[in-house]
Amino acid sequence: MPAFDFTSFVVLPVGVAVALLLGLWVYYDRRDRSFYDRTRCRTTYHCLKCNRVYTAQPQAGPVPCPNCRHPNPQLHF
Repeated sequence: MPAFDFTSFVVLPVGVAVALLLGLWVYYDRRDRSFYDRTRCRTTYHCLKCNRVYTAQPQAGPVPCPNCRHPNPQLHF
Protein backbone atom coordinates (compact mmCIF):
# COMPACT_ATOMS: atom_id res chain seq x y z
CA MET A 1 0.00 0.00 0.00
CA PRO A 2 1.53 3.34 -1.03
CA ALA A 3 2.16 5.85 1.67
CA PHE A 4 0.62 9.30 1.18
CA ASP A 5 2.08 12.21 3.02
CA PHE A 6 0.14 15.07 4.50
CA THR A 7 1.13 17.59 1.81
CA SER A 8 -0.59 15.65 -0.96
CA PHE A 9 -3.84 15.76 1.02
CA VAL A 10 -3.52 19.54 1.45
CA VAL A 11 -1.97 20.73 -1.82
CA LEU A 12 -4.33 18.91 -4.16
CA PRO A 13 -7.65 20.25 -2.70
CA VAL A 14 -6.23 23.75 -2.28
CA GLY A 15 -4.96 23.75 -5.86
CA VAL A 16 -8.32 22.57 -7.18
CA ALA A 17 -10.14 25.24 -5.14
CA VAL A 18 -7.83 27.99 -6.40
CA ALA A 19 -8.25 26.83 -10.00
CA LEU A 20 -12.04 26.75 -9.59
CA LEU A 21 -12.15 30.27 -8.11
CA LEU A 22 -9.88 31.59 -10.85
CA GLY A 23 -12.09 30.03 -13.52
CA LEU A 24 -15.24 31.51 -11.98
CA TRP A 25 -13.58 34.91 -11.72
CA VAL A 26 -12.61 34.92 -15.40
CA TYR A 27 -16.08 33.72 -16.49
CA TYR A 28 -18.03 36.34 -14.52
CA ASP A 29 -15.60 39.11 -15.47
CA ARG A 30 -16.11 38.43 -19.19
CA ARG A 31 -19.89 38.10 -18.76
CA ASP A 32 -20.16 41.41 -16.90
CA ARG A 33 -17.89 43.19 -19.37
CA SER A 34 -19.99 42.09 -22.36
CA PHE A 35 -23.19 43.19 -20.57
CA TYR A 36 -21.65 46.57 -19.77
CA ASP A 37 -20.50 47.05 -23.37
CA ARG A 38 -24.01 46.29 -24.68
CA THR A 39 -25.67 48.79 -22.31
CA ARG A 40 -22.96 51.43 -22.76
CA CYS A 41 -23.45 51.58 -26.54
CA ARG A 42 -27.04 52.77 -26.31
CA THR A 43 -28.38 56.25 -27.08
CA THR A 44 -31.27 58.11 -25.45
CA TYR A 45 -34.21 59.31 -27.54
CA HIS A 46 -37.28 61.42 -26.69
CA CYS A 47 -40.51 60.90 -28.60
CA LEU A 48 -42.09 64.18 -29.64
CA LYS A 49 -45.50 62.61 -30.21
CA CYS A 50 -46.14 60.51 -27.05
CA ASN A 51 -43.51 62.17 -24.78
CA ARG A 52 -41.75 58.90 -23.99
CA VAL A 53 -38.02 58.65 -23.27
CA TYR A 54 -36.38 55.46 -24.56
CA THR A 55 -32.98 54.02 -25.45
CA ALA A 56 -31.88 52.22 -28.60
CA GLN A 57 -28.78 51.34 -30.56
CA PRO A 58 -27.44 54.43 -32.31
CA GLN A 59 -28.34 54.63 -36.00
CA ALA A 60 -27.89 57.11 -38.81
CA GLY A 61 -31.11 59.07 -38.96
CA PRO A 62 -34.23 59.03 -36.79
CA VAL A 63 -35.17 55.98 -34.71
CA PRO A 64 -38.86 55.02 -34.37
CA CYS A 65 -40.48 55.12 -30.93
CA PRO A 66 -41.31 51.63 -29.59
CA ASN A 67 -44.68 52.91 -28.34
CA CYS A 68 -46.13 54.93 -31.26
CA ARG A 69 -43.57 54.27 -34.07
CA HIS A 70 -43.01 58.02 -34.60
CA PRO A 71 -39.43 58.64 -35.89
CA ASN A 72 -37.38 60.74 -33.47
CA PRO A 73 -33.89 62.27 -33.63
CA GLN A 74 -31.22 61.54 -31.05
CA LEU A 75 -31.50 63.44 -27.77
CA HIS A 76 -28.54 65.79 -27.21
CA PHE A 77 -27.65 67.09 -23.77
